[in-house]
Amino acid sequence: MNVTVQQAREAQRAAQQARDEAKRHQQRRDLLVRALHDRDRYTYAEIAKQVGLTPETVAKIINPQQRR
Repeated sequence: MNVTVQQAREAQRAAQQARDEAKRHQQRRDLLVRALHDRDRYTYAEIAKQVGLTPETVAKIINPQQRR
């Protein structure tokens, strides 16, 4: 097998694994952000500042139907 093909295949596999892991982290972050808002009563601005997100991103996490 061509070495370059093998390297490209390995790079593709690593990239897919990274995307999968990033998705898991994002899902966990979203769950925690919703908990901060719903359970702990943080405002969007407080969550954004404390977590390092924009208020717009917090709004999209808390109101996913408005993600369009």
